[in-house]
Amino acid sequence: MPLPHTPANEPPTRPRGLEQNLRRWWSTAPVVILEGGRTTGKTTLCESLADSLGIVDSVDLSIESIRREAIDDPNGFVSSLRTPALIDEAQLAEQVTVAVKRVVDRSGKNGQFMLTGSSRIGRGALGGSDPLAGRAIRLQLRPFTLGERKGIPHNEVARWFDTEPERRFVSPVSRTEALRIATEGGIPTVPGVLPERSLQSGGDAHTDLARLHYLDAYVEAVLHLAVAESRSDRSQMRLALRYLAANPGQILVNSRAASELGINVETLRSYIDQLESSFLLWRADAQRPQEHRSPTSHPRLYPADTGLAGWALHRTIPSFPISPGNAGFSSSTEGSLVEALVANECAAQGSWCLDPIGVRHWRDTKAKMEVDLVLVDGAGRMVGVEVKAAGAVRGEDARGLRRMATQYGDRFLRGIVVYTGDRVFPLDEGIWAVPISCLLGSADD
Repeated sequence: MPLPHTPANEPPTRPRGLEQNLRRWWSTAPVVILEGGRTTGKTTLCESLADSLGIVDSVDLSIESIRREAIDDPNGFVSSLRTPALIDEAQLAEQVTVAVKRVVDRSGKNGQFMLTGSSRIGRGALGGSDPLAGRAIRLQLRPFTLGERKGIPHNEVARWFDTEPERRFVSPVSRTEALRIATEGGIPTVPGVLPERSLQSGGDAHTDLARLHYLDAYVEAVLHLAVAESRSDRSQMRLALRYLAANPGQILVNSRAASELGINVETLRSYIDQLESSFLLWRADAQRPQEHRSPTSHPRLYPADTGLAGWALHRTIPSFPISPGNAGFSSSTEGSLVEALVANECAAQGSWCLDPIGVRHWRDTKAKMEVDLVLVDGAGRMVGVEVKAAGAVRGEDARGLRRMATQYGDRFLRGIVVYTGDRVFPLDEGIWAVPISCLLGSADD
């Protein structure tokens, strides 16, 4: 099937931070799998790169007639495609991945198939194993970062690994503005149906309420697909998502969460697995003391987009304001939202690196200290990140980072305290206060 062409009157595709990484892997792997939540722009990104990557055939398995053909005869379907080929929403016909495996094993060429999926692709096609293991590179496209929304993807996380920050003053993003950015999130809206808020002025109550309804429909559509082939109760899973998304960054204790939701622990675990597989939630595992030892604490859970946290807070407690800046948000809730914003920015920017940087967290239960986020590269080097939703930072805000630095020695590159002020400055040797505007790409460089 020929590739679709974007009408000339449509707005240009926004640059995505993952683009360079996708191009790199396309030339070095037989299959590239691009996964991510619905409407995050997977198809748009792939189609914008199709000509430069040499893709000649494109099929969309969300179209029923095409999906039925792929399900009824996966080998014939895949063999009929001219390669390099793009298979969109490949998770809707699991056996297609087995057929792709056979084709790439015969050809022995790189850059043969691009598969996209709004949930995990191919994990159950061979009795639970991945048929494309060793043949495919998996990348995740997350919702838009603020830099991507503004048309300039910005990777501060890579800078933190490459070099020490420098003393300087920058244009700040205030606590109120950070909360506005967090509650809007980066899930793209539908052009002409639901306009995006202005990045400068925020939105009015009508636009905010419309976005809540849009997210209601978004969540419902994703959950419908998530439970389509399981026995899960969609309404129960929706409540579980609201509970978890309304408490972003909470330490996940399954027994406590299950009790508060009125379900058993195994059911909760099943829901979390499905919500993660559908890219509505993601987890930051605990950083282990040593790689061969088990984690010493539970993971933290974050909504895949901070807009889902704002949605969950309003839908769970309707008296909460639609937008921050009105009375209603507690300081602890505001702190959690800002932390979730930082966590999602770090996760997205880390995924743009050729050697992706993962996000974890750290706790020393004996000393009763913790670090909100631990960024870890493939070599095991770490940057610790503390988040303060305040315009000033004190030395004591780096206590956890100092403790962590002592525990990990040379593996600990530096510590960063992200805050809503306007100055980059050292708090201690190897520990810096960095305004959130630097992470968001809003600082004057």
